[in-house]
Formats: sequence, C-alpha cells, structure tokens
Amino acid sequence: MSALTGLPVMLDVIASTTAAMINYLEFLAAETTVPLLVDSMSATVRMETLRHFAGSALCSRLIYNSLDINFSEAELEAIAAAGIKNAVIMAFSNTALNPAAKLKLFQDKLLPAARTAGIENILVDPGVLDIASIGWTAAAMEKIRTATGFPVDCAPANALYTWKRARGLTTPAFEAAAAGAIFSYLISHGADFIFYGPVGNATWAFPARATADAIRTYAARLQGVRPLVPDPPLNRFL
Repeated sequence: MSALTGLPVMLDVIASTTAAMINYLEFLAAETTVPLLVDSMSATVRMETLRHFAGSALCSRLIYNSLDINFSEAELEAIAAAGIKNAVIMAFSNTALNPAAKLKLFQDKLLPAARTAGIENILVDPGVLDIASIGWTAAAMEKIRTATGFPVDCAPANALYTWKRARGLTTPAFEAAAAGAIFSYLISHGADFIFYGPVGNATWAFPARATADAIRTYAARLQGVRPLVPDPPLNRFL
C-alpha cells in the first residue's frame, strides 16, 4: 500500500513482555527497512528493550513510543543510555485537555524531559479521548505545529472502534467511511501522520490518507506551495 499510494510508513510494534517485543523487533528489522516504534503499556518493557538493542545498528530505526506525563528519571536515563534519538511525545493529561493546555504541557514539561533524554527527533501526539474530541485534538495539533514546528500526529483508531461497537455500527463499509472522514478532517488540520490501528486496516487507511493528502497538496498550489518529495500521493495515487 505504501508503494501504491506514495505514503511513507512505519510500524508501531506493541508487546506486553520484553521477550515478545525483542522477538517482534528482530523479525521486523530483518524483513523491513522502515522505522519501528517500541510501544508497550509497560515502561519496564520499553526500557528493557532499549537496553537490549543499545549500541546496535537497529537503534537508528527505533522510535520510543511514547514519553508521556508519567515519565520517570529511570526512563529518561534508559533512553539516553541506549542512544535512542527518536520518540513520540504524548502531550496529554487529565488536566491538559484543551489545545492551549496541551501546548503548555509539551513546552514546559515534556520537551525538556525529551531533551534531557537526548531525544533529537520528536513527533508530538496530543491524544484522542473519543470521536467528538477529535476536533480539539486537531486544534491542538495545529497549535503545537505552528508554535514549535514539530511534526504532529494522533491515533483516532481506538476512539473509532469504541464508538462503532457501542452503536453496533460494525460493517466494513461504515468503518472505512467513518475513518475516511476522520482522516480527512485531521489531515486538513495539519496531521503529518496518523496511527490507524491494526496493520490489517492498511487496505482502507492508505487510500483514505492518500486521497486526502493529494487534495491538500493540489490545493496548496494556490499559495505557491509545492511538495518536498518528488513522488507524493498526488502524482503516485491519483
């Protein structure tokens, strides 16, 4: 799907144990050349994984996912010791829900922590609560991107799945249509990339993103803006 649409790709690797995470990453490192995100609900799993790969050639491809409000000094030390330079920063907390609060949280607490850990390449995720809150997330992405210049993203998939199950809207057609609408809205508000859920969703996630991206790229010509890459979705997919 990446080759078809012209969209770059990375893989968010999720595991609940260190052994599983290491196995998944080693397999994907051998089978692909794309960036790999180290993602686990357990900070211990993430830290132990970094220690395992410290100093290896794979380190440059690893993205820590994620550094959030609950970070510890041990976590920052593990990232620094492993030489990891890439991370997703989750600019979200129960007390930072509106766009201005998310920007303040990122600038005042999370960005300094990331710099302490030696992170150089930062992706900012303002977080998504539910379908309705995607509007606030989009506004937060615009605000953070404008103020800091860092690329922004979010993961609307969980909110979409929770909504469709609660409403009994489980057909593939509904999922694809709803996701397409969500993706288009986020992209129009500056989302640089989107976490779309299980990799099986690529069959509709890539066309949805590529179509919206192509439309935005063409519209940008009115302002004299041209793509930085030679073969964007506008050329490859449309």
